[in-house]
Amino acid sequence: MIEKRNMLGLFLFSYFLSVSGQQNLNQQSGQGQTDSKSGLSSGKPTLFNITSTTGDFLALLQFTGVEIQVADVDKTGKIDLSKKNIDVLDGKMTATGTRNKDNINIVLTYQNQGSKGSGDLTVKDATLTMDISTSVEIFTDYWRMSSAKLDLTYSMSGAADTKLSVDVTPRFGYTDRPADLQCGTGYSICAPTKLSWSCGSNLLREVNSTETKGKQTALLTFKNLYLQPFEAQAKHIKFGFNWDCDPLIPISIWSGIIVSLGLAAIVWWSLSMVGNVYTPSKFDDPKGPALMISQTD
Repeated sequence: MIEKRNMLGLFLFSYFLSVSGQQNLNQQSGQGQTDSKSGLSSGKPTLFNITSTTGDFLALLQFTGVEIQVADVDKTGKIDLSKKNIDVLDGKMTATGTRNKDNINIVLTYQNQGSKGSGDLTVKDATLTMDISTSVEIFTDYWRMSSAKLDLTYSMSGAADTKLSVDVTPRFGYTDRPADLQCGTGYSICAPTKLSWSCGSNLLREVNSTETKGKQTALLTFKNLYLQPFEAQAKHIKFGFNWDCDPLIPISIWSGIIVSLGLAAIVWWSLSMVGNVYTPSKFDDPKGPALMISQTD
């Protein structure tokens, strides 16, 4: 009974935190519904209510920070992250969007306002172009980011400006087959239609870096990202409940639970076998007659 009460209490506490966080998020979205241009500042939420020129609500996008890292790709196609060439963006960013049937196109444009960057890397301007499908093959009640491309201009240690274009579309799933779609860290940015995508640190990077061997690539990270696209002619413009990029019970914990249960089953079976071993119940008496054991049943 105590265990059931504890489990019920834990469930109600988790639900309360989820609802409270969602209410706070929707209050923030209500305060910034007309924003399409914003100055980035680390740690403070930046909210975009993205609408088309016809007034169609396309998506809500919120984050607390954006980082861009430029890294070298070696001859084997492996990205070298040992050099911390990272710039925390703090300039102006605008968001625009259009809709074409079940596809939403969102363009985030960043412009440096004279900042020298947070290190050797200085990003002068950047454009992130995203395509979001509001209906996915097989998973028709899901939405998914189908493509993402990052174009930027940067300089290293005050050198001449360099332009770079990187396909940062997330990996589809375990395979490219429609049935293997996976919504989580390292895979697609997707969620059920009425839910919003949330992630504490969402990394967008080149999936197949073998095509850029010996060159440079860029990695884009959103801090505390929330994304909620809407179907055409949507009326309730607010963030849905969160679909977090990290599962409630990750694979590592599941593996630990399964291995522990397996070991516990082996120990239980061993103890049951030991418990079923019968000890001798009769013994020879040196002063009495010899113990005779019948050889027949």
